[in-house]
Amino acid sequence: MINQPLWGYTKSTPSGGGFFNLNSKEERILQAVHDVEIVTLDDIIHLLQFSKKSRNHVGAIMRKLSGGRDYDDQQYLYRAPLPFSAKGAKTRVFCLGARAREVLAIEDAHRPSKFRYHAYSPILHDLMLSRFLVVATTYFAAHTDYKLLETRTCYQLACNPPSISINQNGQKTTITVVPDAWLDIERVSDGKVYPLWIEIDRSTENYQKFKKLVRNRLAVVNSRQYEKTFNTRDVLLCYVTTAATPELADIRLHNMLRWTEELLPHKHLLTKKDEITPADELLLKEREQWASLFRFTTVEYEKMYDQPHRLFTDPVWSKPDETEQIPLFAPITHPNRQETGHGSGETGTNLCRENVAICAEYMGHDS
Repeated sequence: MINQPLWGYTKSTPSGGGFFNLNSKEERILQAVHDVEIVTLDDIIHLLQFSKKSRNHVGAIMRKLSGGRDYDDQQYLYRAPLPFSAKGAKTRVFCLGARAREVLAIEDAHRPSKFRYHAYSPILHDLMLSRFLVVATTYFAAHTDYKLLETRTCYQLACNPPSISINQNGQKTTITVVPDAWLDIERVSDGKVYPLWIEIDRSTENYQKFKKLVRNRLAVVNSRQYEKTFNTRDVLLCYVTTAATPELADIRLHNMLRWTEELLPHKHLLTKKDEITPADELLLKEREQWASLFRFTTVEYEKMYDQPHRLFTDPVWSKPDETEQIPLFAPITHPNRQETGHGSGETGTNLCRENVAICAEYMGHDS
């Protein structure tokens, strides 16, 4: 679990020109870096709830753990500058170094070679994911209405990813689909569980690739392999997108919604001029069930810590076929009242497997 300190590690190792023993604060920092894999100083400060006044102190600890050098994997922390053309001090990015991997006895840590030569956009994707996980962890730790039961990252799932065989163009093909993160959230008042499949979007997928990935995700969600991997049949596919400007992020959000709506069946009924028949109403209800599997929102990376509650309390999520934005979770209602349903923010986690199966089967064909 995130934010669980390690105890008892006091292995003496060199840092720069001297030796030091790991104290409890340094152990907590290493554990936090391991939990979210790739971080900045700001991420550690927020995840471990250090005060703003301690920024320089925490920064000094992370410099010590990285040996005060970039690109040195033989330290507790591996440090590298974020590749960006702006002048001035560069933001440093950290992951576990060789010494920490040895001391913590772990094999699933993010390897430095995976991001040393990356371009700005892939690293920002990973940092966006880390920041989302930090916001989620700290939010649910501070609020008693919901519990964060489990967090799995793409780095962990990559060791044993969910894979299934599908028929594609008459040939059997194996597909592997890994979410950027998967969160299991429980509402305390009634025990309702919300499994969230998180996708961090950086506008790198075009129309055709986006549609293909949506189809593949639904195929995996509908499979026994998904249930075996996550111990549930339920899911809500949450897309979090960002871009160079808020305006570009809104355009991307609109495109993802439109592309998803094109994949959903019975779209012609939304603009039908004749009277809607009872049979039409059933088909529209079916489309609504499919649409309820999806949520989309935009974020600004630099401002995520300014309003950490925003993603989990405010109506900032969009759903296919809906014009008004909704909160991720439905308002908590009195036990003897009816829930307001998907249209008011309830997630799609109660959708039965048959609905997902129909959706996946339909989306297996070009619209």
